[in-house]
Amino acid sequence: MHIPPPAPRQTYWNRMILNAFWLVLLVHLLTQTVICLSMQGDCPELSGKSYLIGNVLLPDIMILGTLLVLEAIYKRRPLLSEISNVAASHLIAIVMILNLSDVFYVKPLIMLIPLLVSMLYLRSTYLKATSILCVTYMILLLLEPSVSDNSLRVQNMIIAFILTGTALAGFALIARGVI
Repeated sequence: MHIPPPAPRQTYWNRMILNAFWLVLLVHLLTQTVICLSMQGDCPELSGKSYLIGNVLLPDIMILGTLLVLEAIYKRRPLLSEISNVAASHLIAIVMILNLSDVFYVKPLIMLIPLLVSMLYLRSTYLKATSILCVTYMILLLLEPSVSDNSLRVQNMIIAFILTGTALAGFALIARGVI
């Protein structure tokens, strides 16, 4: 049985998403390095060699490895590139969230990456799965006992509304594209 190659438009979007992932890696590395270096003395938990290695370089090496695997899939198994990009967007977001300091309260906004990637493929199944994971993450975050600060809880609720609104907009775009 002969499986047809992906359509040129699909190949184009797979390449664009891979390029965006490379840009995300570069921006993440640069911003985290600048934060680490600029916080010398002011905020010891965000500076120093251990933070630079454990929270900047190690996660970026993990993301780099993920991107190299995605590049290999794009070249050798282009039909798997779409689902691989969606799955990798979750992995990249989780790696970034887990390795950011708790000082950054906007960490949940990183979950916009998988939502946007899912939206670009115009497949409701991808967006449903991504939305479920985002909702699960936000519920876990809101139920976390260490979040006793009311202002932080309100910020997380606002971010949950932003993620929900983005998902709903994605479903509307997909529905409009189907009609």
